[in-house]
Amino acid sequence: MIRYTISFWQSMTRPTFEYADAIPQTGVRSLICKNSYSSFALLVEASEKSENLKIEVADLTKDGAPIEGFAYDVFKIGFVNTPEAGSVADILEPVTTFDIDDKCFIYTRCFVGADAEAGIYDGKVLLTKGGETLAEKEFTLEVANVTVPDPEEWMFHLNVWMNPGAVAEYYNLPLWSDEHFEMLGKYMDDLAAHGQKAAVVPICYKPWWAQTHTVYPSTIIWKKTDDGYDFDFSVFDRYVELYESKGITDTIHCYSPVQGPGKIDFSEIEFEDGTVEKFFVGTPEYDAVWGAFFTAFRKHLEETDRFDKTYIALDEKTPEVMEALADFIDKYASDFNLAYAGKPDPKYVKRYSDISYFYTPAKDSDYDGDLEADEGSTESSDILTTFYVCCGPQHPNTFVHSPLIESRILPMLAIRGGYNGLLRWSYNDWSESPFVNVSFTPEGCEFPSGDTFLVYPGPEGPIPSLRWEQLRQGIQDFELASIALINAMSDEDIADYEHAVNIACRNADDGNKSIGDIEIARRLLIPIAEDE
Repeated sequence: MIRYTISFWQSMTRPTFEYADAIPQTGVRSLICKNSYSSFALLVEASEKSENLKIEVADLTKDGAPIEGFAYDVFKIGFVNTPEAGSVADILEPVTTFDIDDKCFIYTRCFVGADAEAGIYDGKVLLTKGGETLAEKEFTLEVANVTVPDPEEWMFHLNVWMNPGAVAEYYNLPLWSDEHFEMLGKYMDDLAAHGQKAAVVPICYKPWWAQTHTVYPSTIIWKKTDDGYDFDFSVFDRYVELYESKGITDTIHCYSPVQGPGKIDFSEIEFEDGTVEKFFVGTPEYDAVWGAFFTAFRKHLEETDRFDKTYIALDEKTPEVMEALADFIDKYASDFNLAYAGKPDPKYVKRYSDISYFYTPAKDSDYDGDLEADEGSTESSDILTTFYVCCGPQHPNTFVHSPLIESRILPMLAIRGGYNGLLRWSYNDWSESPFVNVSFTPEGCEFPSGDTFLVYPGPEGPIPSLRWEQLRQGIQDFELASIALINAMSDEDIADYEHAVNIACRNADDGNKSIGDIEIARRLLIPIAEDE
């Protein structure tokens, strides 16, 4: 007879088969707000090879009454090889049934609707086959009397860059075809479900030069004419409209009039006839082609009522490049919103409506304040500010080998730094074989494993990573904290709020963040944020 066992594993800790020194949880009590997600991981073991196994959540009741609006999804946790840490758990493969030879890890994502009644619910996790229960574990779901808004109403500003070219290339779809747009819509659904606020739109060929395995294609067709230049915005409109149809309507970030990041001071334009020309910032040729573009683009955006929410975006440009570009912008695009990611030259800060600062770890792991120095402070509260992590720092980050808790705490670090949210440069810049080799290292760059993507390409659309799911739960923590701050009515409430943020963020930068801090912080915030 085959012997089966299941045990709980803390979902903020990456599972590992080398668990001799780790003790999987024998039970779990999960705290969740209404209209939000929670998760738990399971270690499933069998004494012999087994097929067609299934995980079910059953008997979730309070005083005999079932919970309202409860749903769950089951994923088999997959491992990828990394040069930094060997085999690491990251892939969340959606499954109805699964097979195991010896043991496997399962991730269960739970959702509680807004109509659920707060309280303690007792339930069971069942391992079944053909309707027969092979093993079970009891667990408790604690529903807080706090309702998190729907993602499109989240206060957190998430700006993750999706590469439409990578989707076309991986699925072998003609660029900008109906089939391509259909698949893009599935990725935008996923972005929207995680609270994405910005439509990230490439407006020229290779806006990030050779930084990605698949270059970003332009959504705008550039044409040479006898009189100068002309532009076809039909793909741009369809692409932005697709974002808008998914509820991603806050901003449109257009990359970019100068390719980057770094010292690159030119724009390479691919014209409709297939020719490619390079235009250097500060030359008459650059002014002619990009000046014509901004004249036409301004007119088109005004006609489609999108001018005010459109941003011309710049990525990590050096002061020398900005010095040359500033004169051009003053002359041809002074009325456009500008977005900047990086460390802006102070003399240009007032030009920007949106700034994302590179995260610099605090000098003191218990640092109570901004994210290092005073980069997050600006003279105008009208400026949207976020921060970002990319190939650095080492901690905290969203690499495949990063401690999973670090994805969870990034949104709370935004609160500590006084930022509106988070920018992440790479949603889906996959390597050639993302399930085999998670690293992409172009000439002159060294991207740690997973730095270039947060989701994997599945047959029907995006497959989430553990990092991506924990980031969403971290954004829910941000929303919980935001509700608590709005509801705070006393000095004691404010003190508890500040204490919760400090606990959630302490020891964020040394790779040893305690997962228990998240539970402590949430339990401090919930009484302040409770529904009336």
